[in-house]
Amino acid sequence: MLICHAEAQELVASRNEVPFLEAVKAALQQAIQSYAPYSHCPSGLAIATAGGAVYSGPYLESAAFNPSLGPLQAAVIDAVTDGIAYYTEVSGFVMPMLTAPEARWSSLVTMDAKITVSDSKR
Repeated sequence: MLICHAEAQELVASRNEVPFLEAVKAALQQAIQSYAPYSHCPSGLAIATAGGAVYSGPYLESAAFNPSLGPLQAAVIDAVTDGIAYYTEVSGFVMPMLTAPEARWSSLVTMDAKITVSDSKR
C-alpha cells in the first residue's frame, strides 16, 4: 500500500489529465521496481509527451555507484527504444521517491515543461 503526503495527493487530484495520471502510475510502478539496496532510495520517473505518450524508468543502483542508472536515464532509454520521434514535445515529468523498505510514497516531484527533445546531429 502506498501512502503519500497531503501535498502530493492534492497535486494529483488537481491534475485530472489522462497523460499526467498515466505518468504518475508509470513512475510509481518504476519506483516500486527500482533496485536501490545501497542508498535505500528507490525512485522512478515518467516523461509525458504532448501526444499522450508516457516513457518511464526506475533507479538501478550498482555497488560501484558510477555505473548506476538514474531514473531519467532509464526513461530516456525507454523513449529511444520505443522509437521516439526526433522532435517530441515533452509536457512534463513525474518522479516519486519511496522510502525503503516500507515502500511508502514519500515525495513527488513534477514539472510542467515546454522542452523539445531533438536530434543532436542537426
